Amino acid sequence: MRHSGLQKEVLSLYRHCLRESRKKPAVSSGSKDPSPSSPPSSSLAGLVGCRESTRAHFEKFARTEFSRNLSLDKRDFAAIEFLLRKGRRQLDTYSSPGIKDIR
Repeated sequence: MRHSGLQKEVLSLYRHCLRESRKKPAVSSGSKDPSPSSPPSSSLAGLVGCRESTRAHFEKFARTEFSRNLSLDKRDFAAIEFLLRKGRRQLDTYSSPGIKDIR
């Protein structure tokens, strides 16, 4: 299946969002760091169960934003272009290093 130019742009933006989410910290900054003296198995278990990762928050946000607009008519070029511009602006904002988490 061949994609149109707008479809390629949407897919590119989605992939870029997921790539940027991988640059965010895996564990939220408010959680405790494991102490070096504790055994690795106990510290790992403490991190897994304590909080959802910030990376997962960014991925979930990207997925919900894209899935929210799935029902948009593919011939509604003005709306798609608007959402692409909005998505790029949000990506620029959220990809800055100062943004640590998203809810």
